[in-house]
Amino acid sequence: MNLSCTMSGMATVVRRSFLTLSFLAVLLPSLVFAAPVIRTGESVSLKEDQSVEGDFYALGGVVSTSAQVEGDAYIAGGTVTVNGPVAADLVVLGGTVQVHAPVADDVRVVGGQVVIADKVAGDVAVFAGDLTILSTAEIAGEINSEWVVAITGKVKQRPEKLVNEKIVTGKIEIEAEKVEILSKAKTLPLIILA
Repeated sequence: MNLSCTMSGMATVVRRSFLTLSFLAVLLPSLVFAAPVIRTGESVSLKEDQSVEGDFYALGGVVSTSAQVEGDAYIAGGTVTVNGPVAADLVVLGGTVQVHAPVADDVRVVGGQVVIADKVAGDVAVFAGDLTILSTAEIAGEINSEWVVAITGKVKQRPEKLVNEKIVTGKIEIEAEKVEILSKAKTLPLIILA
């Protein structure tokens, strides 16, 4: 009888210790750093005059953010639009995903239709049915402008709002299906303008 009470008491202590450690593991980062912002609902939006000082987590049918996010952004939604800058990683799971703002680190997206239209300072990993990287985008990932690459894909008309009459190829774009690095080169000491 005494042994079973001791075992039962020990199990309670272990359970309480585990719950306390679990609580601290979740709570401690938010005490040390800025508290994360968590939003859920059918429609989730952050306006331009708002800002998030820590990480941003969102889950909704339609998620739209024009606010500046000072940490990572983790977003899941049917339609996701990022119009505000993200100071760290952007991770998105969505049907339609549009990134129209700079991201200071990596972008990881799983989506049906994905558009990247602004600067990404890190790598880009996208699993999508349809990926469009607009000419306004700058990807600082693995491919260097001095490298020789072969791009296999479909040549198609640019949407009317993306036509650029100032360049020869301004009315067409390539929907890349495969990018192959043929030759890597060191960065040139001078910038060559054509």
